[in-house]
Amino acid sequence: MFEVGRLRRERRSGGKTDALDAVRAARSVFEQKRPATPRSGGEREALRAGYEQWVSKANAENKVPQGLATLEQFYEIRFQVDRVDRLKKGGKEHYRTIWGQHIQPTFGGIQMREIGPQAVQRLISSKIAAGYSSQTIYHVRNCLSAIFRHARNLRFIEGPLPTEGISMPEMVRKERNALT
Repeated sequence: MFEVGRLRRERRSGGKTDALDAVRAARSVFEQKRPATPRSGGEREALRAGYEQWVSKANAENKVPQGLATLEQFYEIRFQVDRVDRLKKGGKEHYRTIWGQHIQPTFGGIQMREIGPQAVQRLISSKIAAGYSSQTIYHVRNCLSAIFRHARNLRFIEGPLPTEGISMPEMVRKERNALT
């Protein structure tokens, strides 16, 4: 049930709650279209009727079911907002570079539920064949892991991460010379 009296104005990253936005949307619909005539309950009943009549239908039409979201949709709508934008400048640049140059061209338009360990292994193998350093390949895998871990925490996907069990190249480091 949708109740106006129980709403609190909360700030989440500069915005109001979703319920408060729904109330405002319902009120704007009433001002533009024919208002619903409540049987009883006054404004509260009118808002509930407006929500059921207009807002819930609009949400059902515009909402991408979580399991059908592409990796690019999830990255832009949730991961970038929830994680990347909260990092310092260097972290933001790192994620945007790895996403834009390595992950988006391969997995951007694919639904998240269709990306499995085999697809991730093919991406890693193609990066090895292209001559990227093992450090860059680890960054690609870790970025993908962070995206899918966030998706699993938000219940966009379930089960093990597609990046688990991927064979990675051995990390090669230059030997450091001691300055003595």
